[in-house]
Amino acid sequence: MTKRITAGWILGGVFLGVTGLALAGGAGLGAISVEESGSGDAIVFLPGLGCRGAVWNAVAKRLPGHHIVLVSIGGFGGVPGTQTDFAAVRDAVAQLVQENHWRNTVLVGHSFGGNLALALAASRPELFQKVVILDAYPFPAAMVKPDMTPDGARQLAASLRAVLAGLTDEQYRMQQTQSLRMMITEEQEFQTVLSWMLASDRQTIAEAQFEALSTDLRPAIQNIRCPLLVLGSWRGRESLGLTRDSVEATLREQYRTVPHCRIEISDSARHFLLLDDPEWVARQIAGFISQ
Repeated sequence: MTKRITAGWILGGVFLGVTGLALAGGAGLGAISVEESGSGDAIVFLPGLGCRGAVWNAVAKRLPGHHIVLVSIGGFGGVPGTQTDFAAVRDAVAQLVQENHWRNTVLVGHSFGGNLALALAASRPELFQKVVILDAYPFPAAMVKPDMTPDGARQLAASLRAVLAGLTDEQYRMQQTQSLRMMITEEQEFQTVLSWMLASDRQTIAEAQFEALSTDLRPAIQNIRCPLLVLGSWRGRESLGLTRDSVEATLREQYRTVPHCRIEISDSARHFLLLDDPEWVARQIAGFISQ
């Protein structure tokens, strides 16, 4: 069971037309590009592992009356660039919000983008009015072993990084195909995300997975003072032992130190909730913002 979760779920991306607006100066140079539309208070969307910002299109179009900001990360989905330190990505997003003097900003992240959003909201709580997280865990390594230690998590992350580096292109394609099948329902959406994963810079993917798996954000997220909404899923991974109750229990345990946190579980969508049920996700976000 643990082997299947490790190789087929976490390594496969549980974290699992861009207008090139590269941020000038500082660590953020070239780390992200953004596509903006609409007017009103900003909602900044961060993609999951290997995905472009366009992965949020179906949700974003259901949120009228807002300034939509879709972030793409260099090295993901064929976007030019290579990341070896995702602090640069977080700094770039913070710089984007600051330099545009956005107020009442909502930060939304899926999977690995959710981990980025948690770290950013914990370190720069003054920048965001609310935060929404889709299927991301503050300490993903604990999904493999509940009593995982930080040292054990780093060892696990390093071993998985080495495995990824040793895969042939065909092995990598097969591994991504198998993993994404559990995470996305519709064939067209599956093919789109698979194409993004295969177009991603392999080193950037490896470093993203290493950072997410080796980092325990549970102590840091107690610094998130704004309201936080967490949307979880369990469908598609029943063979790995996930149930609605187990997912909800794990989310509540890992987010228990956040002062203002609400957790909602989808009973229909798989890991890519934003593709499987964008109507439900958009409704949850809209309702959360209006509160």
